[in-house]
Amino acid sequence: MFSQAPILRQDGAAAWLIAAGIALSVMLLSTSSARADCLISGSTVTCSPAGGPQTTTIGTGAESNITVNVLPGASIAVGPDAIGIFLNAQNLVTNAGSISAGDSTGSFSGGMFFFGDGNTAINNGSISAGNASGGGQVFGIQSFGDDADITNNNMIVVGNGSGSSPYPFDASGIAAQNNSRIINNGSIVVGNYAQGIFACCSNQITNSAGALIQTGDNGFGIFAGADNNQIQNAGQIVVGNGNFSGLTFFSYGILVSGSNNTVTNTGSIRVGNLAAGMAIDDPLGGGGSYTGNTLINASGATIRGGNGSYGMASGSQFVFPPDATLTNNGTIIIGDAIPSVSIPIGMVAFGPAAITNTGTIIVGNGDSTTFPVGIYALEAGSTILNSGSITVGTAGLGIRAAGDGTTLNNTGTISVGAGGTGIQITFPVSGSNFTGPAVTNSGMVIAGTGGIGVNFVDNGSLINTGTIRAYGDGTGSNGYSIFTCSCTTTTITNSGTLDGKIQAEGPSTNFVNSGLITITDTNAVQPIGPFNFNISDFAHGGGGTFTQTATGILSLRVMPGSPAPIDSLLGDTITLAGTLRVAIQPGIYANRTTTDTAVSLTGSGASRIVTTFNSFVATSSFFTVTPIYDTGDATSYTAMSLQLDRIAFGGLPGETPNQKAVGDALERGYSSSIDPSSPAGRFYANLLAYGSAGALDQLSGAGTAASQNAAFNVGDLFSVAMLQQGMAWLSRSGGAPGVTFGGLGYAPAGQNKFANRPGADAFAAMRPSEGRWRVWGAGFGATRSIDGQYGAADQRVDAAGGLFGVDRQIAPDLLIGAAVGASSSRFSASSLSTNGHSDAGHLGVYALKTFGAAYLAAALHYAHANNDTDRTISGIGAAETAKGSFDSDQLGGRLELGWRYAMKGYTLTPFAAIAPTALWQQGYSENSTTSTGAPGILGLTYQSNRVSSFPSFLGLQVDGRFAFANGTTLSPFVRASWVHEFDTTRSISATFINIPGGSFTAEGASAAANALRLEGGATLALNERASLFASLNSELSSSSRSFAGMGGLRFGW
Repeated sequence: MFSQAPILRQDGAAAWLIAAGIALSVMLLSTSSARADCLISGSTVTCSPAGGPQTTTIGTGAESNITVNVLPGASIAVGPDAIGIFLNAQNLVTNAGSISAGDSTGSFSGGMFFFGDGNTAINNGSISAGNASGGGQVFGIQSFGDDADITNNNMIVVGNGSGSSPYPFDASGIAAQNNSRIINNGSIVVGNYAQGIFACCSNQITNSAGALIQTGDNGFGIFAGADNNQIQNAGQIVVGNGNFSGLTFFSYGILVSGSNNTVTNTGSIRVGNLAAGMAIDDPLGGGGSYTGNTLINASGATIRGGNGSYGMASGSQFVFPPDATLTNNGTIIIGDAIPSVSIPIGMVAFGPAAITNTGTIIVGNGDSTTFPVGIYALEAGSTILNSGSITVGTAGLGIRAAGDGTTLNNTGTISVGAGGTGIQITFPVSGSNFTGPAVTNSGMVIAGTGGIGVNFVDNGSLINTGTIRAYGDGTGSNGYSIFTCSCTTTTITNSGTLDGKIQAEGPSTNFVNSGLITITDTNAVQPIGPFNFNISDFAHGGGGTFTQTATGILSLRVMPGSPAPIDSLLGDTITLAGTLRVAIQPGIYANRTTTDTAVSLTGSGASRIVTTFNSFVATSSFFTVTPIYDTGDATSYTAMSLQLDRIAFGGLPGETPNQKAVGDALERGYSSSIDPSSPAGRFYANLLAYGSAGALDQLSGAGTAASQNAAFNVGDLFSVAMLQQGMAWLSRSGGAPGVTFGGLGYAPAGQNKFANRPGADAFAAMRPSEGRWRVWGAGFGATRSIDGQYGAADQRVDAAGGLFGVDRQIAPDLLIGAAVGASSSRFSASSLSTNGHSDAGHLGVYALKTFGAAYLAAALHYAHANNDTDRTISGIGAAETAKGSFDSDQLGGRLELGWRYAMKGYTLTPFAAIAPTALWQQGYSENSTTSTGAPGILGLTYQSNRVSSFPSFLGLQVDGRFAFANGTTLSPFVRASWVHEFDTTRSISATFINIPGGSFTAEGASAAANALRLEGGATLALNERASLFASLNSELSSSSRSFAGMGGLRFGW
């Protein structure tokens, strides 16, 4: 705690006697002879640089309605116990030069002093004063009268206070009394035991953006000593350390010490150790009312405090403001505790207060004797609202609330370190609670290792709709989401999540669970054992009542054993409904396991439990749960245990074919006698705890089957690219010097009905003779997505490649050619965290033969690929990454038969085709590692595999041709076909490397059985030898979508 006080408030005759003494002393120091550099003209005094510094005081303290201008370069320099400018009332003083005064050894020493009211002081230059001692005072500007208007635009520097008391009474940068306006746009720097700005009553004080107020140790940045002040900090306030000598004394960034003051920080306040950023207090412990005060740390503003400091404070151990408002919308950061000296606190109220945090509060570490606190309300009738973030270090308290009528509502996040408590309900300073604080949590409360989520040291109530989480420390003695003292009366209603042990042992505890009660720590962190959820009367009076409603879930951890250890619920009176959930922990379980007691009465309250849970479930799909009642009667019993029956891995209801295949393989290798420490034992232990059929998909490796669809995709692209060259030759789309129409049976030679059409002469000139050659090159890109069926994962394939070809027309009705190329594909099954890459080389030949209007086109292609796979297996123990590499070979062909019908201006070609392809994938084994690089146990060995694709096509192509005046021709085409795939299966066969059980076969996403393929493109013949070509195609089905594009250049001679 701390006890500290503001400057002594001057009032009445005593103040005027002091002022009179000052005036007399200054008059004795002043002379009637002014220096030549300060000239008087009527009621104006002007000090210029000429003649050197003014070394005597200007004024006697009796002058009013005087204007004093200290010009740039001019200076007033007076010695110890002297004042630079000393006037009475209604004066205007502007300093653009420098004013300096020496130390005070028993009198007053400073730059400007105004004895009366209504003065205006503007400092555009510099003012400095020395140190105070012997009961004297030093200052930059001081108005002893009211209604002053003081502005500092440059620099005020004042030395140390005397330090004769722990309070900075005798050194001030600026000081004023009542109804004054003080603005700092520059810098005010004062030493130890000093204050930057002091004012008494009804003042407006502003530290502007970019301005600075800085004090040394034991200082106050801004101090308003009485009522009705408005203080605004938009700049910086920097204050040094407080001290500790018999009692704790705090330095302050901003301090108000009366009633109805409002302080707003939109800038930054930084204080040292044993200090407060913003405070309502009276350092002398006076008997004021201290009502109606408001402290605001605005959004974007910052308060930083050192060790043992407070961010925002209302009161102290001697001062208890009854209705303060403390609001933090910005950031408060406070250091560590000073052991056995002072606790650091973000926001604290010693009297009833409204405390609101919508911003961020961060407080450092403490220990068991000196604990840091985020928000602390010591007295009854307070209101605490947290919708922001509170983070407190070791042994800290997020929020500490006390007293009847106090309400605490947390919708934000509270996080405390090891041994800390998120929310603590305690007794007020004024005495014990009757009903105590009412706490509502709809946010997040997290307590670190060995901590407590909500701790009732005294009476109170809690409504939780959010999450309260506490971590164990391995001892079993800590890590409570809820903890109540054995002397408390509490009402706890949970419809959110309570994660951690519960101990509610007061003489009257009413605990209602409509949400989730659980412990998510592992057994090593929070040991499984009896009575981890204890709602009973410590004194055995039977006052602990636990009720679970129909929406409630009680989750109990269990581990293998005979009987199996299990978390348990103990209560004086228990009423059950809702769900009992058994949280299966890793281990090797027998086919049937019986647990220790799961629910029981203490015997101090009700004699029987007459209700039971509506449902019993396990977190693992591989178990069923059956209750066992000690009396055999679910309507009258004192204790309940549970029976767990294991379901075969391949026997889960609703398993997909892949899941069943993997599960059956794993079941063949499972035994309850497996060594839990062996690789296989660790795997099965984790699998049983993970407990989802989805784990079987993760293990299956089925995502690697995407490599098959990737291979067929690029093979098809390569084959289509070759055949499009043949079709271009067939449709006479240029690049080589044409082909004869007459030999194709479209119309009798010499009787071309288009002979008189525009461009006919150009086409006639393009008719070639046999023995013509063409070379061509093309690039392609494609993407394909395939939906998984029957539980298989969705796949995506992206490919790009290029090829080069040459062909020759060896007869008017026959074209043959060959091509080589390369492709790169990426494939993935994202739901299985599987991806891969394939680089392939391609070879192919093609031919096209016409038979009148009919044609036969054929292509044969071969590819060899290097494939890499990468899959992540997570959730079953430590995550592993399994990588593999293998080669593959592909051989495929396409045979197409069509008939061309020449129409007016275009050609229709119905066609039919087949494209059988076979893919051979070599066997390989994965190398699996954990994230730390240690060897994994979940890798697979894949068997060599032959996969085939046999699609058929039935469709129609339309060709056209347009001649242009510049000699170029454009030959577009569109093609649509129905595609039927006879062999849709894409699968892998694999065996676990480190897990017994044999092999299994899992299917990837199947090819679509029926699809619509749409193709379109054009050839632009630049001249009789060169042409450009491009095409787009897509294949659409109910389960797949593909899009591809190709473009290239062809040249003939």
